[in-house]
Amino acid sequence: MITNVERLVADREGLPKLQTYVISMRSTDAFRSGDTEEDAAVILAHLEYLFDLEARGILLGSGPVGEYTRERLDAMCFVAAPDLDAAVRIAQEEPFHRAGWRINEVQKWRINEGVILDVVREAVDRFGSDSAA
Repeated sequence: MITNVERLVADREGLPKLQTYVISMRSTDAFRSGDTEEDAAVILAHLEYLFDLEARGILLGSGPVGEYTRERLDAMCFVAAPDLDAAVRIAQEEPFHRAGWRINEVQKWRINEGVILDVVREAVDRFGSDSAA
């Protein structure tokens, strides 16, 4: 017996199941807002890191989440990576995380639907889709 869900999926020619990763970036008490030259250098390194990931087609989106202040700036990055280990390395190398300003946590995010599918599909195709996750 075919269920309504199975019929819907068949009508959409199956779900794409594109494996991507979300990096949740939670500020620590050590977070700084650039009041010193050293702080400014960390901020510059952070931006350069993100712009490099973007230029290489790895960073699909990034930005602050929730309320933010000079003392707290939580964020999220959405990345395409060949596997979970690579996504974790991206999170660990992020300059705010390395400086102790943020705790970065990685979660798998399997994209099945949405208007961003074409962009995500193009990025994931470079690595192959891990649809078994």
